[in-house]
Amino acid sequence: MSDITKIKLSTILASSQFWWPTIILYYQWQEIPTEQIYLMLAIYSVCALLFEYPTGVVADYFSPKISLIIGYFIMTTTFFFQTLHLPLMYYISFFVINAAAYTLTSGSNTALLHSVSTNFKHDFAQVKMYSLMMTVFSTIVGGLTIAFDLRWSLYLSGFCFFLSGVLLLLAKPHSYTRISGNIFKGGLIGLQHVKANTQLLYLLVIASLISGFFMSFKFFYTPLFSAMKLDETSWGFYIAIGVLSSAFGVHLFKKYSDWDTRLLLLLFLGSFLLIGLVTHPIIALVGMFIAYFFRGYLEAKLGVEINQAISSHARASILSLESFLTRIVSTIFTLVLGVLTAQVSFSLLMVGSAVFLLLVGSYPLLRLKKI
Repeated sequence: MSDITKIKLSTILASSQFWWPTIILYYQWQEIPTEQIYLMLAIYSVCALLFEYPTGVVADYFSPKISLIIGYFIMTTTFFFQTLHLPLMYYISFFVINAAAYTLTSGSNTALLHSVSTNFKHDFAQVKMYSLMMTVFSTIVGGLTIAFDLRWSLYLSGFCFFLSGVLLLLAKPHSYTRISGNIFKGGLIGLQHVKANTQLLYLLVIASLISGFFMSFKFFYTPLFSAMKLDETSWGFYIAIGVLSSAFGVHLFKKYSDWDTRLLLLLFLGSFLLIGLVTHPIIALVGMFIAYFFRGYLEAKLGVEINQAISSHARASILSLESFLTRIVSTIFTLVLGVLTAQVSFSLLMVGSAVFLLLVGSYPLLRLKKI
């Protein structure tokens, strides 16, 4: 197995989410009150936001490979420890540690792939497509673990992170231009590079708007599907089709990478209006699948363009900055839509989301060079 194959496979395995469908049920089974479970998830989100950029700087200072290996093995440990029956404070500490470990891998995987790839566009799109498929597979399997033992979703997640770390350990050392000098001053290099490169800044803003919306959208499946009056047993099936639509969008990007970004973004926002037609479930579902398709294509296209625009050796830091912006957008959507869900129709929420993305994204989109 070649080194680049090991690196690709490690990223794909690390995209597994066996735990996602069962995490609330698992902690309820551990007799932790629901409000405290959501408090732990909120603490995780805040910590991930705070750790995002600093851990990217760490990756650039020591190398993305070292950052990934440490992150994967820490997550392996925390997932296995979470299967034990422990006091609440231990679980909270695991969530904080896990947030730091996850952010050590965020951005570092793409930076590492870029450093060894001879055809980054192909390799990046390939990894993204198979990662999405892994997410679908692991979510379905994770849901099935409810039938016999909730701890298995954590065991499977920990095992995948362990394999990811082992694969990177087996990969041969490679050259990577590290940040030199003081690590704290090195943290400014990525920010200075983005400030000086407006094309890169606009790409980061547009990419974070798209990714941030979908990061928060998963919390609103319940009101969406409930408004469409869909049977609860079918929800997972429709979500899986949506993610597979994203994978298909990535696949098409590999073959047709020259589609106009501005036109695709307008079509993407147009699909929001279809999603809002919840009184017509078929139209709303088609709109959701279309939105997911454009998400896959646009995230792949923008990801390649962002990496091409980065000339600094602070690649992991800049990619972590993208993740940081994505989390901010996701937090805004989650808070605002969460408050409005019980007060306005889902149709109005989708229209409002489209208008917000259009208003915030118009300036960088108009200033962006044609891609």
